[in-house]
Amino acid sequence: LDELLHAVRNPQLDLIARWVEKGEGDDGIACLRGLIGYLNDEGRDRITAAGLATQLARIYSAQGRYDDARSCLRAHAIAATSWIRGRRAHAIALHELGSLELYRSNLDAAERAFRKAYRYSKFGWPIHRDEAAANLVGLATVASDRQAFQSVLSLTQRAGRQASAAGDYRHMIAAERLSAHALKHLGQLDEAARRIDVGLKLTELFQFDIEKASLLNVQGWLKYDSAIFHDESPAAAEESFQQSLATSQRIHSLFGLLDAKLGIAWTHLS
Repeated sequence: LDELLHAVRNPQLDLIARWVEKGEGDDGIACLRGLIGYLNDEGRDRITAAGLATQLARIYSAQGRYDDARSCLRAHAIAATSWIRGRRAHAIALHELGSLELYRSNLDAAERAFRKAYRYSKFGWPIHRDEAAANLVGLATVASDRQAFQSVLSLTQRAGRQASAAGDYRHMIAAERLSAHALKHLGQLDEAARRIDVGLKLTELFQFDIEKASLLNVQGWLKYDSAIFHDESPAAAEESFQQSLATSQRIHSLFGLLDAKLGIAWTHLS
């Protein structure tokens, strides 16, 4: 287990990304559960254990195991950290709890978690700008679900600034995706397409497959709406959805998979 912990901390192996984003979630569950139990039983580095628990919760969420994700977060991440001890780890766990509530369509609970996590990341020293960006993206997602698209644009602009200052390309991409979605609904289709192209180029550069699948779905819906409006074939939209489907299947992303299949179904009905 000490050797496994050393391997998890080795950035060249990138095990966390492989477990959370690259389709090796079952391996990640087995390894992370073992490490969390080991660190807690030994009374060693509970902040590291809290961080690993948050990653484990992300895997559970991606597999639709929401109760397991919530239990893991509350027992091993949120309860084990605080403003004084492990402020960053606490903010990350709160953000993941917000995401979990968002998956369950509990928008008020999600917003509360994201706002609390934002305060933990922004007000203190050092300022964790990447986490601030993550929670602004979370709040923008809640606003998007409420169809408050002007608020989405304001929040994603703030998120982009924080992410840029932190060199956080993942949340820069997420901000572009949400902005494109909002712009589509506001009728600014050309600007929405430009934002999607920027985001896709970044996903290719940094190999962020989860964001790539999400962006391809947004692109698919944009092309679908355009095809319907101009009374054209939705073949281009289906191509984007098919690309998202292939990416989602490869990384076992349930959410990307469902959105892509729904999009393909709509193109066949049109």
